[in-house]
Amino acid sequence: MKFLNKFVTESEARNFAGEFKRSGLVSNLTPNTVKERIVPSKIGYKEVRDEEDNVMGKMRISYYYVDAHLQILVVEEKDVNNKTIEFTEKSWQYNEKTGTYDHKKFVNGKLTKSKNLIHGYDKPENIAEFEGIQDDGSDQMRIAADDPGSCWQTIPNLPYESCCMFNDVRYNYCGAGCGVAREDGGGTPVNDCDECCVSHDVCMNNSSERCDCDEEIVDCLASASCPGDSTMAFGIRQAARFASCDYNG
Repeated sequence: MKFLNKFVTESEARNFAGEFKRSGLVSNLTPNTVKERIVPSKIGYKEVRDEEDNVMGKMRISYYYVDAHLQILVVEEKDVNNKTIEFTEKSWQYNEKTGTYDHKKFVNGKLTKSKNLIHGYDKPENIAEFEGIQDDGSDQMRIAADDPGSCWQTIPNLPYESCCMFNDVRYNYCGAGCGVAREDGGGTPVNDCDECCVSHDVCMNNSSERCDCDEEIVDCLASASCPGDSTMAFGIRQAARFASCDYNG
């Protein structure tokens, strides 16, 4: 399995994967003073390919750093036919009354997570979803071990981080070699995504139905909001497809 990761323009993203959905969240939250000229601060594009170089899945990541009081992340995953599998929108909006940020996550138009946070999201160059993308304008085709989403791939004889890492967050249970009855990780889950991974480990240890376990964790991650959750779900889906799971959700 290989990952193509690059920063792109809007037109380049369309060339790779056709038209992408427009985010209603961006339109609704953006102040009228900048609404007409708001564009993503950065757009990342990811492809997963098999060893024969066939495209298996695609993902576009659009990040809008409107200002210190408002940040919006939009992630759209598509299949090989450019059909949208999952459309995720996240917002961090400062609330003057509470002095905190109202954080909301929507998946396919449905609110799946809402919570108050002390901090908003970061500048574009520091957000977790852009990890693994080189900012030199070139195509970066690499073996799966070099991509953050590859922590869900089991790659014999290749060095890779057995527990997923995004920015300064190292998961204790998320990762192919991490967690319950694995060689690495364990301890207290670091966030709600890590709790999803605990359940996935237990499912994998107690069941021979790997495809059902993968479907459950992708659904669980959709209802959580943590650094790299969309990238992890993307990696899990690709691993499931390589394992011949008939699953596109």
